[in-house]
Amino acid sequence: MSAPPGAVWTIDGVRVWGDPIEPNRFVYLPGSPQPQRAPDGSPIGALIVMGGQSILQLGASWGLSEGQDEAIRAALAAPPSGLDRAGLILAMAPLGAVEATLEVADNQGVFAPLARSQTSGYPPFSAVYGVGVEGLTQARAVAALSGHPGALRIAYRADLAGVGVTAVADVASWFAASNSSRGRLSVASG
Repeated sequence: MSAPPGAVWTIDGVRVWGDPIEPNRFVYLPGSPQPQRAPDGSPIGALIVMGGQSILQLGASWGLSEGQDEAIRAALAAPPSGLDRAGLILAMAPLGAVEATLEVADNQGVFAPLARSQTSGYPPFSAVYGVGVEGLTQARAVAALSGHPGALRIAYRADLAGVGVTAVADVASWFAASNSSRGRLSVASG
């Protein structure tokens, strides 16, 4: 199956539709990109400052989180569907040419590419960035890793049956809650 053939539901930010041939199979298009996470679940991001040079390190993925997988299964198996939650098959839509771009905002809030990644090539389409930053871009990186929105974003772009698909996440949204407790913001000077 290449494209949604009818009813499409949005469940926890993920678009889901049924397979016309297999009643227990559902195809999904992920919502917003997610951060790479530490074993404790906190997002990972680092800005390493050494002398006059800085390196921003981030990782992202575009797929289902464990919570989204559970929410989708629960919604699809809810009455009156009659579907067996354990028997549900969730498959990512067949995406082509998946590219992830780390983008930085200028003073007017217009985003421009900072770094591109072709991703891992398979779900959850992991992308890793290690990019030198300075000046305004360094300030934007500090802002995003500190939870201030509108500075950095990750944009995934792909092809679904000849139609362009884009999913965007503000990097700050990954760190906003974690900075109040045990986030993985690392700013090191050397």
